[in-house]
Amino acid sequence: MPMDSLQPIKNYAAYRRTLWILFFAVFSGALMFWLIVFVFLPFHARSGPSFLDKIYWFFILAEGAAFFILQSKLLATVRAEKTLTAKLRRYQTFFLIRLAILEGLIIFGIVIGMTQGSVAAQRISMMFILLMLLFFMPTTSRIATELQLNPQEMRFLDHPDLPLEGK
Repeated sequence: MPMDSLQPIKNYAAYRRTLWILFFAVFSGALMFWLIVFVFLPFHARSGPSFLDKIYWFFILAEGAAFFILQSKLLATVRAEKTLTAKLRRYQTFFLIRLAILEGLIIFGIVIGMTQGSVAAQRISMMFILLMLLFFMPTTSRIATELQLNPQEMRFLDHPDLPLEGK
């Protein structure tokens, strides 16, 4: 879909609400899946790593490296936008990609923990859920820091009800 056909961002308050809804949908889905699998269902722990545990470690390392490389490239693309609304639109896409990568690791870990009885996968997937909560929650300060906004752009974040069309 071309950028021109997207709905305009009315103000920062509406934008922030959208990011929070997206974040909590992904976060609560991952947390609920983890709780259902490891708290409410019977869990039979195995001793020693299985073959799938080793594959999970490989995915963590490979996806972690790709995550940091992709994150720096996408963030540079977002920061290069000329207008604040374009930056915010691209940041929303970047935010979704970031959450999807992390959610993939979480769900893969939960499935391995469930099928293999892997305590390590169980703990690692919970660590990723906590990582998501601590480091990827869409706060205004985090958004401003990641986008490296100038004082004029910060004015719209400090006053979330100001209209953003064309800014």
